[in-house]
Parts: sequence; structure tokens; C-alpha cells
Amino acid sequence: MPTLSLVFPEVVRSDVALMAVFDGHGGAECSAYCCAHLPAEFVRALNSSPNSLEDSLKQAFERLAAYVLSSPTNLRKITNAHVPTNEEEARRVEQDGGQLLYIQGELRVNGVLNLTRALGDIGGRPMISPKADTIVVERDVSQYLLLLTCDGISELFNDSEVLDMIKSFVAKHSSKRELASI
Repeated sequence: MPTLSLVFPEVVRSDVALMAVFDGHGGAECSAYCCAHLPAEFVRALNSSPNSLEDSLKQAFERLAAYVLSSPTNLRKITNAHVPTNEEEARRVEQDGGQLLYIQGELRVNGVLNLTRALGDIGGRPMISPKADTIVVERDVSQYLLLLTCDGISELFNDSEVLDMIKSFVAKHSSKRELASI
């Protein structure tokens, strides 16, 4: 499954960026559709309710059916893992009528999926929710990086490995001009 991403550095205002990663769980067509339509849906929702960027993003996700801030020394996760082992997600799945079952040593929703939120998994609803999990974060100059990843990264590498890869990349591409062009 291909992973697609989008980055709009200035959407609506110069201080608002829209970024997303679609890992293809609902299929390549689902990723392509969401990547192509999320910006327009976000702007449409914002035009109808201009007071809240967060609510507008949630509305955009609902119409279509969330990683890390870094300082030079650590990673700070800013989203929740949308997996059955997350207690809050597990509670939500069970309240929506789902069952959490261990299949070959892995906890799965209704014995099938190892995630609790996704766009495109219509057969898993309402247990597999398409609702966006959002957060607003005020950044400062010490935070030089926003990293968006899908579970293909977070399942393979721990936070310190990701940070080491980033540090190595930055060291190799240390000029600001070089980094800005990436």
C-alpha cells in the first residue's frame, strides 16, 4: 500500500499549515482520494464555521468518511496511538459494540484490524472510527521539526531511533538553505 502525504504551508492564513499522511490502509484509492480532497473539505468546513480550525479539520475528516514535535534533544508525541492496546481507544471500541480479541498474539478489533481509527474501513464502523483526533500545539523556536509518520514508521522504530535518524540527516544537510529545499 502506498503512503501519500500532503503539505500546504499556508492554508487560509500564513500561520496555518495543513499536513497529513495517508498510509493506504483503506486501499490506494482511499489514500489518493483523501489526499486530493482533504484540503478542499477543510477550507469548506472553515468557511462554514470560521471560529475553530480544529473543529473544521474534524468536519473535513467526517466528510471524507493523526506525530511528533522535536527539540534538539527529545521527541514529544502529540497524538495518541489509535490501536486496541490504547485504553481510551479500547473503551471507545467496546462502547461502540466492538470486541477486542487476541489473534496470533496481537490485539485486534473484532479479531480483524489492529487499529481503531481509519478512513475507508467502512465495514468496521462504528468501531473503526473515521473521526479525526486533533490537537493544537503552540510552537516555539526550540522546536525545529514537525514529523508526520504512519504506523509503518512507529511500529518499526522507537522514538530514540527516529530522533537519531533525524539528527544524522540534519548533520549531513546542515546548511539551512539545504534543509529548506527538502
